[in-house]
Amino acid sequence: FGMSQKVGHLDFYPNGGEQMPGCKKSTLSSIIDINDFWEGTRDLVSCNHLRSYKYYSNSILNPDGFLGYPCASYEEFQKNGCFPCPVTGCPKMGHYADQFQGNSSAVGQTFFLNTGESGNFARWRYRVSVTLAGNTEMTGSIGIALHGSNGTSKQYEIF
Repeated sequence: FGMSQKVGHLDFYPNGGEQMPGCKKSTLSSIIDINDFWEGTRDLVSCNHLRSYKYYSNSILNPDGFLGYPCASYEEFQKNGCFPCPVTGCPKMGHYADQFQGNSSAVGQTFFLNTGESGNFARWRYRVSVTLAGNTEMTGSIGIALHGSNGTSKQYEIF
């Protein structure tokens, strides 16, 4: 069922290590449909745990989408207090974790990352800075969409 203790040279905690996006708790649905239990689409325990092999296989195809950011806690990570990667870089969770050039000899290094709900679970982090100038006080929002070779992301609204 996973462990919260630090036991490896590099300990990764996707989504804080507890609740994975796309996993919903419904014990009754897992009893009714055993296929959903093993596929992990409905039962909280099996879904969260079975994501591990999906994350691993996705990490082979999208290694940069599984960067682990060193951080003291998941709460700090969510506040963007641990972004961007330090000068030594960030390790990749999954298949390419052994390629990390940073200090991988110390036991108990903690890394956090986010994953998607389904399909391609890889996620990338971006920092966008906006500097406004002027003397007039205004309220409003800014919309941001990322454009690239794979198309355009959804638009995010920043207040």
